[in-house]
Amino acid sequence: MLWGGRSPRNLKIVWKPIKSTTRRQSFVLGKFRVLEKSALAKLRKSTGYSFSKCKEALEKHSNDCKQAEQWLRAEAQTHGWEKATKLHGRTTAQGLISVLTDSGNAVMVETNCEADFVSRNKKFVSCVSILLV
Repeated sequence: MLWGGRSPRNLKIVWKPIKSTTRRQSFVLGKFRVLEKSALAKLRKSTGYSFSKCKEALEKHSNDCKQAEQWLRAEAQTHGWEKATKLHGRTTAQGLISVLTDSGNAVMVETNCEADFVSRNKKFVSCVSILLV
């Protein structure tokens, strides 16, 4: 008896998907773990990193927020996630101002950069002209 005395129609009920619970569940290294939503929300709020990275950090460190945050900071340094925040305070005193007029309408674009030689670069000027159009 191939189907154990049951018809294939009755077997479809066995393969019915199970509804998900309110907690996020994962299977890591042969152990069943449950991610706490509050820990995930707390980690996302304190670090500002993506949901998937915070989830990965919590899975690796068994819902320990402090260890997960340290791991995220180390990953950010190796992958350069924080480079933009380091450059945030720099002044951009050089740049170009471009104006485009057409039948009574005008558009003005100010594009800033850190150094004067960058503002004279052909690629920078072409980028500004593309933005203008």
